[in-house]
This record gives sequence, C-alpha cells and structure tokens, in this order.
Amino acid sequence: MSLEVAPFSDGALGPVRVLLQGGLYASPAWSPDGTALAYYAPAGITGHFQLWYLSVPAAPTPAPTASAGASPAATPLVFPTPQASPIQVTQGVDLTATSPPAWY
Repeated sequence: MSLEVAPFSDGALGPVRVLLQGGLYASPAWSPDGTALAYYAPAGITGHFQLWYLSVPAAPTPAPTASAGASPAATPLVFPTPQASPIQVTQGVDLTATSPPAWY
C-alpha cells in the first residue's frame, strides 16, 4: 500500500505523488498550515497502530519553460521529494485508525 497526495483544482484531480509506500497507512490528516501529514501506521510486527508525522514539501510549482506564452495546462509540474523521514509520535499504544488525527 502507499500514502499518496494529489492536487485538486476546478473539479479535476492532478498528478498523484507517492509519499510513502510498502506499508499500511490510515486516516491521514493535513496540518493546519498544510506542511505536514499526521497518520496512523503499525509499528513493528505487532501491528498496533501508532501516530506518525511526515513533513511534506510545498505544493508543486510549474517548471520553467522556454516560451513565455505556454499554457498552464501544458506546463509540467515539478514534485519535490519529502525532505524528512516519518517520525513516530506514539509508542506502545494501540490506536484506532478509523478517525483522522486532530491537530491543535
């Protein structure tokens, strides 16, 4: 499984970007400022869900083009890779992954 994000604008889903893969990820929630995700994932072989934090780079920006008159739809997007590894926030608890984390 993977944890993916994609921009949504004017009723259309943009290109998908994989942030994490090879695990079970549940109930992701964006931070209020949009710079991070909190989500649940098992830690170790026990399978107990823990709370995790992942810093996410800014939204994709249009790549520079040679022609100044290029349409936005034809402009490729540059997706930066995550700048940090996931951080395990809780340890030794068994959280229910059916509701997203709440940011305060």
